[in-house]
Amino acid sequence: MEGSIEREIEFSQQRGFEIEWTDGNGFHRLIEVPRTVYPPREDSTLLHSALLKLQGSPGRLLEIGCGTGVISHSMAKTGWNVVAIDPNPFAVACSRSLDDVEMTVLEGELQEGAHLSHGPFDVIAWNPPYLEPIEERLGPMEEAALTRPEVHPILHVIEHIGETDCLAIDGCIVIITSDDDATRQALSKADTNGWCSRRIDGHSKGGERLAAVCMWRPWRFEPKRIEETESTMDELPGDSEVGDVVIADTQTAGRGRRGNDWIGMEGDFFGTWCIIGPETTKLTTPDIHIMSATAVLEALQAFTGYGIDRIGWRPKSDVGVRWPNDLVRGENAEKCGGLLLHARTRGNEVRIHLGIGMNGSSRTVDDTPHPSILKGNLAGLGQRIHHALAGWFMIHPRVPGPDLEAMRQTWWAASRTTRAISKERREDMHVNAFHLDEEGLHGWNGASIIDLNDVI
Repeated sequence: MEGSIEREIEFSQQRGFEIEWTDGNGFHRLIEVPRTVYPPREDSTLLHSALLKLQGSPGRLLEIGCGTGVISHSMAKTGWNVVAIDPNPFAVACSRSLDDVEMTVLEGELQEGAHLSHGPFDVIAWNPPYLEPIEERLGPMEEAALTRPEVHPILHVIEHIGETDCLAIDGCIVIITSDDDATRQALSKADTNGWCSRRIDGHSKGGERLAAVCMWRPWRFEPKRIEETESTMDELPGDSEVGDVVIADTQTAGRGRRGNDWIGMEGDFFGTWCIIGPETTKLTTPDIHIMSATAVLEALQAFTGYGIDRIGWRPKSDVGVRWPNDLVRGENAEKCGGLLLHARTRGNEVRIHLGIGMNGSSRTVDDTPHPSILKGNLAGLGQRIHHALAGWFMIHPRVPGPDLEAMRQTWWAASRTTRAISKERREDMHVNAFHLDEEGLHGWNGASIIDLNDVI
């Protein structure tokens, strides 16, 4: 301990260093950094960029671990009422020296609560330590702050919010996340504790991949539960609100695409959600299909213990998708579930309902095998799907819209584990290459592009 104190004193007496930092607007800024303070780097740029994308007028912002204070300072200049906290007194002094705008800088750890009298906050931002420390630039105090805590930062901040109510009801968290299993499991645990999430931006350099993720409270999960129905699609009212859901134990006359029947068995999953409305949406029909399938795939991976991935989705099982709405399994891409979109109009109002059916057990229909979607009971899957759908479709007053390109990459990764379309149809149309964009799925037969949205 004595050696650490002496080293801290030695570092604090050395002159700081100047670095050039590219902020979230792409501007290059020269920053004077004290020796014992973590300098702004690529992860700082990622957080700043995400904060600049927030919706609505400026409100109250809490930045945890503000370091040099450049992000808090920048957000205060755009009109935010900023409170910044940091356990390092040298970081606090550095942040307070940025005095051309008004912001509150406090010394202390999050759990000490010095910020609580300034809340509740509309946004809580945090860039936990992920990048490797810069050698010979930080003293023991800052290096200790960069050591990962026993509790993952995601869980730390939501536990703090649960204990203190320091986040406004319509508030959100903006946090930098890393590409590791601990982060995926932390996002999954947060999901079970009543939070949904959405990737806002990403950064990749060398072997390190980071993402800026927004987290907030999703639609309330209060499903209308029915023992038996012909179709859950018929049970959701025409004036339903986004987030309304019907879940049935048994479905006797479900509808599939092109009018096909979807008859259920005991243990299957049947649910219908209102995901859009009553206002019209700018999303294309193909993108709504892709977002719905992506949300279900994410829910399945979280439900089976693989966590929630906001960096780059990787298939953890043999469940995949086939354009536009089939859930399939195995090398032969056997159908084990499906999604159905249905638009309902009332005057100028348009609502889009999403029906989901999944096999809880294997069966053979017309000599065609249909496996179960997963091994084991599907009880509890509905809430996972609910939060995943909110993460993609919910319109939040602060949270930017979903990253559609990342969404398409997720769907494509899932389709490549099986097949984008069935083998028979691919051979019939002589399609040997595929392309996915905002207008849907297209094929290439060696001579021309084929629109596959209607023929599959």
